Amino acid sequence: MIGAILTRIPVWLWVVGVALGWGAWQRHLATQAQLALREREARTAAATIQGLKDQLAERERILKEQQHAGEQGARARDAAEVARLDAVDAVGRLQLAARRAAAVACPTAPAAAGDGAPGAPGPDVLADVLGRLAAAGGDRAAALDAARIAGTECERRYDALTGPPR
Repeated sequence: MIGAILTRIPVWLWVVGVALGWGAWQRHLATQAQLALREREARTAAATIQGLKDQLAERERILKEQQHAGEQGARARDAAEVARLDAVDAVGRLQLAARRAAAVACPTAPAAAGDGAPGAPGPDVLADVLGRLAAAGGDRAAALDAARIAGTECERRYDALTGPPR
């Protein structure tokens, strides 16, 4: 009975039915491919966004560490300047004490014998030598402090750029 019904269906109807079925199957495959493509694009976009967020976070970390290194360098330079000024003040007090001590030890300056000019007073010579030595030492100390501070700041800035040590 079913065979007799099937034989009565014209061939063109079979062809149309198969064509419609084939078209539905192709539409299904195209829809699945489109969904897969959208999912892949969404994953790619999410990965790109995460990468950009990571880059932004790294830039912010570098900037923060660079600013911190600069602030530490400025504080170190300020502290070195205060120490230098304290040292200059201490040298001044030492020179004054040396002048007083030498004035007590040598109350009068000896005159030169014969045709020569009078000798320089002892307190002034001692204080002058002490001042020159202190100035030379202070200049060297200031230069060394500046170099040490600049080197430390440079090292911190480099470490900020290269990331935390592993």
